[in-house]
Amino acid sequence: MIRVILTILIVFFSYLNFAQPIGIGTSQPNPNAVLDVYSPNKALLIPRMDSTSRNAITASKGMIVFDTSTGCLWQHNGVQWVNSLPASNTPGSLAYWNGNSWNALAPGQAGQYLSIQNGTGLPVWSGISFSTENLSTNPVSNINPTTANSGGSIQSDGGSPILERGIVWSTTRNPTVALTTKTSDGSGVGNFSSSMTGLSSTSTYYVRAYARNANGVSYGNEVSFLTGGNFSIGQTYGGGKIFYIDATGQHGLIVSPEDLTTTIHYDTDGSTSTGSTTNATGLAIGTGSNNTNTLLSSYGSTRFHAASYCKLFYNGGGYTDWYLPSLMELQQLYFQRNAVGVPSLRYYWSSSEVNAFNAWVIDFGQPTFISTSYNKSTSAALRAIRAF
Repeated sequence: MIRVILTILIVFFSYLNFAQPIGIGTSQPNPNAVLDVYSPNKALLIPRMDSTSRNAITASKGMIVFDTSTGCLWQHNGVQWVNSLPASNTPGSLAYWNGNSWNALAPGQAGQYLSIQNGTGLPVWSGISFSTENLSTNPVSNINPTTANSGGSIQSDGGSPILERGIVWSTTRNPTVALTTKTSDGSGVGNFSSSMTGLSSTSTYYVRAYARNANGVSYGNEVSFLTGGNFSIGQTYGGGKIFYIDATGQHGLIVSPEDLTTTIHYDTDGSTSTGSTTNATGLAIGTGSNNTNTLLSSYGSTRFHAASYCKLFYNGGGYTDWYLPSLMELQQLYFQRNAVGVPSLRYYWSSSEVNAFNAWVIDFGQPTFISTSYNKSTSAALRAIRAF
């Protein structure tokens, strides 16, 4: 059988040398071709192998294989294997010869330029990158109704000097330097600070750092922030009325617009004090919330008492962070009682404990501020507050 096959092959190749061209799929093969293959819907499949198998071949000039490792055709030129252009379907890819084979260079980024590496002579992208690795926007700080601070950081210029840097901001996303709302804060790499002015109060802004070089402008990550408001005592805001504003002018305290109740106990819903110490002893502004949480831990959250009523059973304006004011927070409310409409001739509970049996209240009917130690089982009125 082997002899028969060999005989057929010898006859076939002898025919190729002396006979007319052979056509496969065509009755009129090219007269200058030894073999002419045609198909309207099928392809020619040549040997396929990985790079290791290809390099193991004792190759001769003209051999062709498809290398599955590199995804392209390789041919032997009598000295070495050389490949065709590398396979890449990424728009903007470039091909270059590294001395041994063709390689693909990934697309660059906007603002970059193509340069040649020293020593190797190979192409490389240079210029500032849009990534936050090289250019980032600082968090916004010192936020006021019409001003705020930010800035940026440039780690590398990528080979093209930074000619200008700064920030740009807008009430719409992705602001660009085409806007007039921007700063110019020097040049070069490094950290820089910027100030925003002319903002509108209680508005959301978007800010980006930018850097400009000979190749264009690139931007850092986008940061958003909300400007403060022009707050005033008695202003309706945040589910109630403002009765205290701190030194920044942007933070303070809000009181519920009405009494939650006029007859509630400090510690229980019964008529007798439990006589327990809770350590809810904070007096200063800013301690009322901690006092309230301490009282909830001591007295529980399943029954009505002054702290639970404020924290758990009241959500005026849709807010859930109301609490029972400390003595000094209640004092500020007393001072602004007329501006915010708190009735006089009532005792109001604070969250500040005196001892196991008593807590501080303030009589809003007195012409001057007076705090009084009240038995915890006594009934008094209640206003909830929250911070902004």
